[in-house]
Amino acid sequence: MSTTGSTLLPDTYVIELAGIPTLLMHGDLLCTDDKEYQQARTMLRSKAFAQDFLSKSIKDRRTIAASYRQRSGEATSLKAEEIMDVNQEAVTEAMRQNSVLRLIHGHTHRPGCHDFTLDGEPAQRIVLSEWHENSGVVLQITERDITYKTIKA
Repeated sequence: MSTTGSTLLPDTYVIELAGIPTLLMHGDLLCTDDKEYQQARTMLRSKAFAQDFLSKSIKDRRTIAASYRQRSGEATSLKAEEIMDVNQEAVTEAMRQNSVLRLIHGHTHRPGCHDFTLDGEPAQRIVLSEWHENSGVVLQITERDITYKTIKA
């Protein structure tokens, strides 16, 4: 992290963005209807898995990771889209728990801005797009507007 100057954030993180408390999340915890993914996530993030995985050589870790990505892609292609998207009840619960009316997340790779009402107040869920090897899209929020900018490598 010191090489890039970045900071690893916890699963949920609240910041003030253009005067609005905003919840940042990866987004996968909101996909509660995808039970298979949630089970895999729990296993992959366990201490036992991490210790075992990190005890292997870099070459072996890359092979294992490539295998997991391939299997994940195959499993994803067989699932209904609504299962792989966020569960709205999970969204509202996360936003209530963190006292926010704006949520920004990725994971679902269905970019867009979703406006809805939460406890009688206007609320917003912004989904970031996935990044590719040579380009990505960043979100820019100001007091006046929300814009997306493409960055190319």
